Amino acid sequence: MKYHANSGGGERLVELSPGEVTLDGVSEPCELESLATGGRFLLRFRGRMVHGYGLRSSRGWEIGLDGRVFEVRVEDERAHHIRELAAVSTPMALGSEIRAPMPGLIVRVTVEEGRSVDVGESLVVMEAMKMENELRAESAGVVSEIHVRQGATVDRDDLLITIGPENT
Repeated sequence: MKYHANSGGGERLVELSPGEVTLDGVSEPCELESLATGGRFLLRFRGRMVHGYGLRSSRGWEIGLDGRVFEVRVEDERAHHIRELAAVSTPMALGSEIRAPMPGLIVRVTVEEGRSVDVGESLVVMEAMKMENELRAESAGVVSEIHVRQGATVDRDDLLITIGPENT
């Protein structure tokens, strides 16, 4: 299976197969042996044997290797693709229309009609593929119409909120 891993030093494409690991398209022999407790393992890689552990953390995974600790965000290909779609679609304003970047469920509408909003202000929180996505205002203005409510399901490109020009 392929994974996208990022520990703050850039993203790496990792593919795990029995007896080998492929990092960014380069395969190398690798052996991973699970030890009895606490997510501990023994890793043989590039001529070295390393003791380590892996624990889920609030940001992804905490990986310890021979006393060094790394916070690593790991996504499978499906989750990575969904995040990329959201990022591409997140500039969601078409003029003054805020549209759904993907199919999902409206978890919260954080503004009311008639309210002024600033650039970057939260407008809607939607859930897609068990991930919450916060949609934010791309420009300042006044919420002129809300087209969805909490609990509604939406398809990609459905109109969520219309923002009009600021009243001067």
